Amino acid sequence: MGATAAAETATSTRVHFEDVIVTNSRTTDMAHTLWRAVMRPGDTVVDATMGNGWDTVALARILADLDASPAGDASKPGRVVAFDVQEDALTSTRARVREMLTPDQASRVDLVLKSHERMEEHVRTDAVGVVCFNLGYLPGPTADKEVRTRRTTTVSAVASGVRVLRPGGVLTVVGYTGHEGGWEEVEAVMELVSSLDPREFTATNHSVVNRDNCPQLIAVHRKETK
Repeated sequence: MGATAAAETATSTRVHFEDVIVTNSRTTDMAHTLWRAVMRPGDTVVDATMGNGWDTVALARILADLDASPAGDASKPGRVVAFDVQEDALTSTRARVREMLTPDQASRVDLVLKSHERMEEHVRTDAVGVVCFNLGYLPGPTADKEVRTRRTTTVSAVASGVRVLRPGGVLTVVGYTGHEGGWEEVEAVMELVSSLDPREFTATNHSVVNRDNCPQLIAVHRKETK
């Protein structure tokens, strides 16, 4: 069974991109559909902005399903590597992993207290199935909203994410424009991905245009080599 067929088997109730558009239109759910479309058993995936751990948990669950499929190999489980610079984010994510994942699913998760700019220290180039970014600040009533992703470091990290993508992989960026500096950050990411070689990558931008300050979904697909 090929990788695509394995993914279909493991996610028989898969939600497709158009399903999200005609139901809740949540930008994060759109990103999740792109992850499911490309992830393979045994993949390494990166949550570049750990936050409160929601994407980390989602990635671990998808990987566990794929690894349990006929194409999976128990000796080569998938791996989630999640990054954040705030200790509060690690604490929150660690608690969410314990609460929402089985021990088998949780065993796939590595939490790293470092900037996402340094992901290449922890994953191999050309070897990552998904890299995801959810920009902005750590949600929550006690979070310091002055600690947030910034244009310069985000662009550097996205460039690293593009380098580590394997053929067939996808990088997603959910960017928010309602806070100071948010739109400039999204524009800087758009400028970067717009410059990628179209023979190797397809870069797209998705947004709900009749909603104020709707998050932007930027996606970079690395094309399969033949």
